[in-house]
Order: sequence, then C-alpha cells, then structure tokens
Amino acid sequence: MTELCFKRLTAAIGAEVTGIDLRRGVGDATAEVLRRALAEHQVLFFRDQPLSPEEQLRFAESFGPVMMPLIDTASTSVPGVTVLDQTAPKGQYTDRWHADSTNLPEPPLGAVLLAVQLPPVGGDTCFASMAAAFEALSPSLQR
Repeated sequence: MTELCFKRLTAAIGAEVTGIDLRRGVGDATAEVLRRALAEHQVLFFRDQPLSPEEQLRFAESFGPVMMPLIDTASTSVPGVTVLDQTAPKGQYTDRWHADSTNLPEPPLGAVLLAVQLPPVGGDTCFASMAAAFEALSPSLQR
C-alpha cells in the first residue's frame, strides 16, 4: 500500500492527501484507508492529479457505485463523468450554494471534482460541515 499522509486543513472539515498517484489506480487496502479518511475529514483534496476521465471514474468507483448525473450538461464519452464549463455559469445551478444531490432519498456518498482550468482569482469551491453545524446546536435544537 502507498504511504499516505493526511494534513488537516481546518478544524471542522477537509484534509489534503499526499503520497498517492491516482492515475495508477487505488487498491483495496488504500481504498479502505481513503474511505476512513473521508468519513473523518468529510472532504479530501488531492493536488496535482492530472486524471483522464477514465482514471477519474475508476477512482470514484473505488468508493462505490457511481450515480449517473441528474443535470444536463456537456459531458465526456465516459458515462458517470460530467464536464462543467464554468466560463459563464449563470443559470447552470453552480453559481450559487448547492448540495450535489444530497436531497435525494438515497444520496450519493460524495462527488469527485477535478479542476482542469482555474481563473487567477476566484473560482473557489467551498465546503460546509453539516456534522459540525449539528454539533454546534444546543441539545434542545439537536433533539
């Protein structure tokens, strides 16, 4: 198994993962370590991973079955991989807060996002920990 390192990014959510080349695929033991890290950190960041659509899909499948997208966008020839061109995102539902299908009766475990081209300023994807939000509530509100 690859020697993975996890660097916590905030007190509530996110860790940067190093020590892995996702292009080589993820074996069962490494996938299990990543699943546990995802449960702990809620978001994992893998920097400088120039994946093909096929490699991205293979990585996503190491966490479980991939849900087909519910939005109509341009996509690759690889089912399960959707391309979002955010040059002019107005009206594409990505220019405001959204929750990537977590409203469904059986929501997906997560999403595997791959930024190909980023603007010099902005273009941020923000994440919020609903677990931390719940824990911050008073016991009466939690009930």
